[in-house]
Amino acid sequence: MAALVRLVYEHLPLLSDVLALRNTCHSVQDIGSSILSKRFDDTVEPYVGTHLTQLRYLMHGTHAVIVGSCAMQMLLGNDVVTRDLNILVAHGGRVAMHSFIAHTLHYQRVYNVHINYIYKDCTSNFAKYQCGERIITLTEAAEDGLFKVILSSPTTADMTFMTVGGLAVLYPEWTLHRTTVINHTVLSAEAGKNVGCIEQGLWQVERGAAFLGKPCGSLCPSLWRNIRDSVHQGLVLQWDMRQNVASLMRKSNTMWRLAEHCQNIQCPFNPTVNGRLTLIPPKEIPGDLRGIQQQEHRIEHHLPAYRKKYVGILYGTKAVKPHLVTVPVRDGLDRLSHISHLEVSHWLDYAGPNKLMIPTSRGRKTFNVGEDPDATSGPHGYTFFREHPKAYAPPNALIRELAKIANNLDDVDGNVLVIKHMWKNKHNVLDCTHEDVEHVSEILTKCVTFTPSEL
Repeated sequence: MAALVRLVYEHLPLLSDVLALRNTCHSVQDIGSSILSKRFDDTVEPYVGTHLTQLRYLMHGTHAVIVGSCAMQMLLGNDVVTRDLNILVAHGGRVAMHSFIAHTLHYQRVYNVHINYIYKDCTSNFAKYQCGERIITLTEAAEDGLFKVILSSPTTADMTFMTVGGLAVLYPEWTLHRTTVINHTVLSAEAGKNVGCIEQGLWQVERGAAFLGKPCGSLCPSLWRNIRDSVHQGLVLQWDMRQNVASLMRKSNTMWRLAEHCQNIQCPFNPTVNGRLTLIPPKEIPGDLRGIQQQEHRIEHHLPAYRKKYVGILYGTKAVKPHLVTVPVRDGLDRLSHISHLEVSHWLDYAGPNKLMIPTSRGRKTFNVGEDPDATSGPHGYTFFREHPKAYAPPNALIRELAKIANNLDDVDGNVLVIKHMWKNKHNVLDCTHEDVEHVSEILTKCVTFTPSEL
């Protein structure tokens, strides 16, 4: 029986099929786990020999992932030929991994090589090592994290990555069918100028989603995606829970999209064919009552209609008082499970110059309010959203008046949007009411008066 089960496993090239069979019943689970572990070993062993245990230990300690052809072979099977072992470590993890590659594996460093232009702005160090015909590359992420490097990859398939115990595919609908879509980071798709799937002949490489021949839906290149959400939206395959790839993803605070505008003529998120698609952020950030009313009209008539909306408080730069405003959940989402799902850019330039990849925690500050014994709704908190510093927004005259600011250096620049939520749970959003305005203004005034950097 065991021999037959092993034979079935060996004829399943896709990692997802191997995992599916392993989870069918207890009798095949142990065999499946050993097959999966061996599959990983067979993929990596040509590069590290007998030092697999040490590699596992170092990858965990340096928050490292494997990308490129080895990750793709683990996913798709042996018909993918590995060319090199590409290791990506978190910032600060380079020294330990370099020592392992150079001194334990006895690879020689190859000098005068440079990382592809796509990754220059998101990495702090790159090195190439060679031992005979085997090549290992070691890339250290910049301080803003591993996922910025992964999401800068030239195509969607190249965003596939694995730990020693799991693998994540951010665009499984395309990748498993050997189709990949070019990312915004690619300046030229000419052969020889890129890395990854563009340079291979095994992939159907597309410039956008028009090849679908139908509306893009949730796969639209212009829709924001969140690494945390990809634990459920993507394909996460786990064979060793001690090295949990999903846990690594949940710690991320990165959002991205492939393109600012969709080019698929059948997609409602293509602004060329849909005149009711709201420009976000607006050309002129709404700072007074008239601007707020105009933006509310745009939100109300936005097409496709927003599926969920909340009410926040806006402190506009030119307003004479705070206003309650509509804050919808982003296009493509039915509900909110993370505060980053709110489309706050209707009311402020949150992303700044980078319209394609942003940290979800940038430009916001949360204040949890102690429980009021006279309150009927229980304790709650407020999160304040600020404009990006490189939006170079004008000073906020409303906040200056409320906080009695006298020094220009103490001014708050740009609009401030306030979201109400449950106490110590900013992802459980509540609607603001007029009763909240006075309380929020008091928090804002104290914050600006005593610790302006906190807002």
